[in-house]
Amino acid sequence: MMVYNKCALRTLTLTIFFIFLGYFPSTSYSANTNHREQDLSTYKEIAQIRLESTRDIIQKDIQALSSRLDTQDKRLDTQNSHIDQNLSLLGILLSVLAILLPLAGLVGYVSVSRKARVEAQLEARKEAKVSSNEWFGVHASELQSRLDGLQENLQTLEIRAEAGFNLHIQRVQDGADLAIKEIQLSVSGHDTFKTNISETSANALAEAATAAKNKPESKYTFTDWNNRAFDAYSKGDIERAARFWRDAAEVNSATPQQVSLALYNAGVAMSELKRYEQAIEIHDDIIKRFDGKQIKNMESTIAEALNGKASCLGLLGRHEEADLLLDAIIARLEKDEKFSHSEYMAHALINKIIGLSIKKLYAQVLKLCEHFLERFDKAESQEIVKHLITVRSQKIGALKVSNREDEINNIYNRTIAQFGESNDPEIIEEIGKIKTTMAYVFICQAKEKWTDSKFRIKTLYQAAALLNEAIIVIPHIAVVYGNQAYCAHLLGEDKKFIIDKLTQGLILDGPQLYAETLDDLLIHPIPEKDHIFRVMLEEVWGNVKARSNT
Repeated sequence: MMVYNKCALRTLTLTIFFIFLGYFPSTSYSANTNHREQDLSTYKEIAQIRLESTRDIIQKDIQALSSRLDTQDKRLDTQNSHIDQNLSLLGILLSVLAILLPLAGLVGYVSVSRKARVEAQLEARKEAKVSSNEWFGVHASELQSRLDGLQENLQTLEIRAEAGFNLHIQRVQDGADLAIKEIQLSVSGHDTFKTNISETSANALAEAATAAKNKPESKYTFTDWNNRAFDAYSKGDIERAARFWRDAAEVNSATPQQVSLALYNAGVAMSELKRYEQAIEIHDDIIKRFDGKQIKNMESTIAEALNGKASCLGLLGRHEEADLLLDAIIARLEKDEKFSHSEYMAHALINKIIGLSIKKLYAQVLKLCEHFLERFDKAESQEIVKHLITVRSQKIGALKVSNREDEINNIYNRTIAQFGESNDPEIIEEIGKIKTTMAYVFICQAKEKWTDSKFRIKTLYQAAALLNEAIIVIPHIAVVYGNQAYCAHLLGEDKKFIIDKLTQGLILDGPQLYAETLDDLLIHPIPEKDHIFRVMLEEVWGNVKARSNT
């Protein structure tokens, strides 16, 4: 703007000067006209030159001024852009501030509100405390009376609940005790297990065992261990049952009768598992703890333990030790009238008879069988009846040696007539065993009269029928399968059937069945048949042993 003003001032000065020059010649015109005209012309030229020069200068100044104005406009545009950016940023900041200020106000409000609420609560509590104290002062007696009534009602409900709970526990334990009693009847006959306990009793036993599981074992009573043992035994978990019975025997609060019975059951369980050495140790423990201690109702358990030990000795093949022990047991029981005709005496006598049969002392077997029958032939208790059937079966086997067929048939038919329809599992098992014995007698008779084909075939089919009946009730006894295989071989039946039966029997009790079968082949031998059967026996026994080793 300053450059522009200076240019304008310069232009105005020149204009005034030119005007002055133009006026000056005119005033001297009358003196010297020519000279003046010449001078005027000169002045005009000079003025024209100056005017053009001034115009060029002015144009340049104008151009310079325009350039400066353009530069200034660009600067203004840049400044305006910066201003716009700053204004935008200011707008954003103002927007943020507009948000933060309410938030700050809200925080302040909340803080103030909270403080006010706390102060109001404190004040309200003070007033409530005063009011409540006044109210309680007026109604204290009434409230105390109500509280006393509620306390009495609560105590009544607690007593009822406890009584109901205790009643339920007692009912469960009563059911468990019934199941235990039913199972205990069969524990001593460890080849058999009673499965006919009621569903209610079985459920009660399971519930009682579950209740025990919910307690730490360090808090277990004898009943807890015993319930778990019988529950495991009822479910076929014999090993756990044995462990629980042994744990039950270690409970300090258990009575001698409870301890002795728990140990006896553990010994029986070990026998079922064919751990005869461990079973003997347990029976010895019973004898060591209680024999000769004059403990009430202990003599029967001692007798059971002695018989259990004798049985295990026999099963281990220690027959001489077993015989000596049985002689001592029989002599001991004979001295007490209460036990001389008891199941314990029957058990001892049958163990003695079986031991003599194993040693093939058939004359002594028959003599002791007669002694037993004189004492127990008319017995009705199931515990003795099962021994009675066993003795008759042993007598049939001894009579076979001397071919006393009429006596054999008489004993067998009488036994079937007396007990063939029994529902007792142990008696049913003994009937299965005597049928197996009778089938063996028929096989021996068929071999003895081998050339009589009609008699042979008839007798062998009788044997096969009895074995088919027996295997239904005693599928766990190996000799039944061995007799089935041999009978089928003598009848010329399918080789696969024979091998299958031999395999099943040898898997159940290989060493004993193998040895007994070889001995039986020597009775009334049929060389053309027995050689083939012996080859099959050896082959199957080799395969079974190889399988068991792997």
